[in-house]
Amino acid sequence: MNLDKVERYDWLPHLETSIPEFAFGDKIDMYVMALEGWRRGLTLRFVGIGEKSLVRFKLSDGKKEHSFSVTRGDLVSKEAVNICVNKDLTKQYLEGAEVPVPKGYKYSKETPLENILTDLSELNFPFVVKPIDGRRGKGVISNIQNEQQLIDSIKYLREDLLCDEFIVEEHFNGEEYRVYIVGNDVVGVIKREPANIMGDGHSTIRELIRMKNERRKKVPNLYARLIKVDKETEGILKEKNYNLETILKKDEKLLLSHKANLSTGGDSIDYTDELPSSVKEIAIKGLKCVPNMPHGGVDILYNEETGKATIIEINSRAGVGGHLFPLEGKARDIPKAIMDFYFPNTVEFKRNEKLHFDLEQYWNLIKGGKAKEIVVPNVNIKKNKTQKFIIETESKTPDFRKFINQVILKRYSNVSITIFGQTKIEIVLNGEQEVLGGLKVSIHDFFSRKKVEYNMSEKEYPNSILQGVNVRHVAKRNNLRKQINENEKLRKEINNLQDLLKEKSNEVEKLQTSKSWRYTKPMRAVMGWKHKRN
Repeated sequence: MNLDKVERYDWLPHLETSIPEFAFGDKIDMYVMALEGWRRGLTLRFVGIGEKSLVRFKLSDGKKEHSFSVTRGDLVSKEAVNICVNKDLTKQYLEGAEVPVPKGYKYSKETPLENILTDLSELNFPFVVKPIDGRRGKGVISNIQNEQQLIDSIKYLREDLLCDEFIVEEHFNGEEYRVYIVGNDVVGVIKREPANIMGDGHSTIRELIRMKNERRKKVPNLYARLIKVDKETEGILKEKNYNLETILKKDEKLLLSHKANLSTGGDSIDYTDELPSSVKEIAIKGLKCVPNMPHGGVDILYNEETGKATIIEINSRAGVGGHLFPLEGKARDIPKAIMDFYFPNTVEFKRNEKLHFDLEQYWNLIKGGKAKEIVVPNVNIKKNKTQKFIIETESKTPDFRKFINQVILKRYSNVSITIFGQTKIEIVLNGEQEVLGGLKVSIHDFFSRKKVEYNMSEKEYPNSILQGVNVRHVAKRNNLRKQINENEKLRKEINNLQDLLKEKSNEVEKLQTSKSWRYTKPMRAVMGWKHKRN
């Protein structure tokens, strides 16, 4: 997908046309990591692990090989993984290294509620409650203001989430940041804001959420991480005397959650250059206190007014999508930093940024049980160019398929072909100058031999193309434009009908709660009886 045409962000140019839609969402982190290594000329293998065929990948330079689980490489020890998974154990290591953490206690499902309330009487509201092994903000309840809310939150974890162990901590007043560290360096920082919308003076909260989600669907790592209206959202709206049909004032920003996780609708804003070095040092110290953990993500709360910071979590398999595709600010190339660390001999290698591979076919083969291991064909990292050749003939000819079969399939490996009816074909080829020149000769020889008159033009192609031979047919532009216009018209009609339905539903709701509706109930009953009789 061409991300450059979606919306103008300050993202990395070599990824703007390199992310297939299949890799959007939860697969994005694995894809960009594997892509970075593969484009350096490393051998890429996808493997299936266990009965569920969990997809992992390996990279090799011919002398050494490293295995990766999404962003976590095999230099991160199992001990480090176990520590990071257990929030209480993480906290113990941090406290042992004198790294600031929130005050709080760990409890089990057997701990009497009275004991919990007695312990916490020494601390101050508001509190945060979270499962020991929670991920992506699941089960985290923040901004607990009083004892009854605390009791309800503990009950929810125990009874609804069946949580065996959980932590209750003092709430730290500060903004949340994800600091990604490789070796001794901070290579990226994102500020994570809770799900939010901005008023425009005429759209309802419901409509603003829908529009924000449409924007998120076009961002690779946020594709499936949409804003959802849940109990927390409803509570926030109720506190402000708002509902989903409330129209926000222009430039009024409304937070819809207390949690800043991207998976629950949060926003990522690059803060690499803005976060003070003193806070970065706390994050580095926190990562270093976990044994054999050379890289990972540190979640830290920082209060700009007081200058204080505290670590709330360390992630051994932290996502990098928020750093690569921030909604605001500059993208940071975390995959490059990780690959530099694992394969320092490839730091100076020139990436072939004009090719990307098809994750979907490899993924489906492994998940479908048809293969346990697949090697992706290596990419050529020599001085390659990508050139587009446009061939037009004056008369209709059936020879394009023969041309593809007799010339393209036999001689070229990385080419994208688009056929426009029977009079035009576009060929985008990636290769060395000699290969590109050879294609021009092949085109001339083929059409001359078939005695078909043609015009050919060529130009450098700026985007990445899919590895292999890919052919597609395109309908005539007039028909395509007509279809686009019809689809747009239909979309507007659907939106208008939805708005009308909401309006009528509100009118019915008001009518059914009115006094006149209650007073006319006997009459409606009689009229309904007569109607049945007739």
